[in-house]
Amino acid sequence: MDALGLFSSKTRAWFENAFAGPTPAQEQGWPAIASGEHVLIQAPTGSGKTLAAFLYGIDRLTERSGEGMRLLYVSPRRQRSSWPPAIRCPRLRERA
Repeated sequence: MDALGLFSSKTRAWFENAFAGPTPAQEQGWPAIASGEHVLIQAPTGSGKTLAAFLYGIDRLTERSGEGMRLLYVSPRRQRSSWPPAIRCPRLRERA
């Protein structure tokens, strides 16, 4: 199965113009996400996990507006701990 075949023609064209091709995390993740089941993608930093998680959801929002898609993305705690405090805790921005 062509993983990009799961997307609308506009999303597919955008992806093909922006990237050389899907990463393994994306090729394996998109069909699993499209199945509607819970999905966990575990892969190294820079492997395209975030795009794998969000692109399918964004594509569906533009095609089927109002049908109620839910998407939950959990960022690894270790990665977030390296972010500046103002990003980790929005209230710190208000105090700055």
